[in-house]
Amino acid sequence: MVAIAWLGAGLANALVPHVALIYVLLTADTLLAVGFLVLAIRYSSRWLAVAMLLQGASLGFQAIRLMGSDPRISHHNDGFLIAINLLSIGILLTLLGGAVAAWRRRRRTLAAARDATAP
Repeated sequence: MVAIAWLGAGLANALVPHVALIYVLLTADTLLAVGFLVLAIRYSSRWLAVAMLLQGASLGFQAIRLMGSDPRISHHNDGFLIAINLLSIGILLTLLGGAVAAWRRRRRTLAAARDATAP
């Protein structure tokens, strides 16, 4: 889901006029946050809930930039770009941590089942 969003953002950056780009990125952030919300509810996963919250924060930054309520936050502001990148890294690390935790839990469960059935 994240990879598709990043590929779509890169494609939009190349094809969409600069004036409409913020709307495309805001839509992509919204869809990604909703996707994380659906997955978090479906699987009752704290990891996905944290990823959804981080994506929601990214969506908030994009909305602030769109509304122009804070002139210090703009597309050419390094602080804005650093915040968006840190949120993206946080989302990826959260998803990676959740995947590793689920993998380790599955291994422990399989090992316990194997030990229980061993003579």
